[in-house]
Amino acid sequence: MEQPPSSQYSSHLVQQILNEIAQRVLTIRDHTELVFKDINPVNGLILCRRFVENANVERIHTQNPSLHGIQQQWGKNSNIDWVCDGRMTRDEGYRMMGIGVGTRFEGFTGYILSSDQPDLYVAGYWESIPSIVVEAGWSGSGDRLQAAKDLWLRGTSEVQVVVLLIWSKTLNNKVEGIAEVWSRAGEGGLAARRLAIFPEQNPLPYDDRIEFTKGQLIGLNTPISEPNTVLSLEMSQLRTLAEFVITLEFGMSPA
Repeated sequence: MEQPPSSQYSSHLVQQILNEIAQRVLTIRDHTELVFKDINPVNGLILCRRFVENANVERIHTQNPSLHGIQQQWGKNSNIDWVCDGRMTRDEGYRMMGIGVGTRFEGFTGYILSSDQPDLYVAGYWESIPSIVVEAGWSGSGDRLQAAKDLWLRGTSEVQVVVLLIWSKTLNNKVEGIAEVWSRAGEGGLAARRLAIFPEQNPLPYDDRIEFTKGQLIGLNTPISEPNTVLSLEMSQLRTLAEFVITLEFGMSPA
């Protein structure tokens, strides 16, 4: 991959941003997104490396990790269901696919030096890029989530579905949530739909789930049986997990 010219590097700008982050993070007490605009790829890469290589800075993460970690359990529970109800064989469910969080992926087409660490990903055993990606955040991180969605669906051809879980706190101590589901449409386009998490719709829509085929999930490079079998991530399972965390760990309630 062609590298941008080193003349794009600004040591003053990089140090200025590092100093601001170091100062701001000391005062943060709630979820906060620090957004820095107009950062070219060279400076952005150096900023990331400076944090990774600094032994005094291992992780900056001010959002509550429990709520934003429920998608991992959601994925694992769904995988067990697919095997138990016969939609996947044991080999397909436990040996031919992987579910992970936080792995850094790079090499996105058209996004020089970009990388992402998804909150949840599912990939076939022989695939280097995930097929299903879930990103989560509070409503104030909407721009970041949309950028991540574009990175996965515009910068790769392998990712089939991106789910954005967007949470928000109301003034009456409740938590709302929606799921934006993005998938590939014809002629290079994207299709989107929104599913309510909280408040829960009454009655529930008939399609209160996120569907894809087994072939889409595991990929084309792994031999599987009945690749057109429909699998799903059930919104009811996500609500159960989220309600537990919101109630017991946050001391709040679902909207």
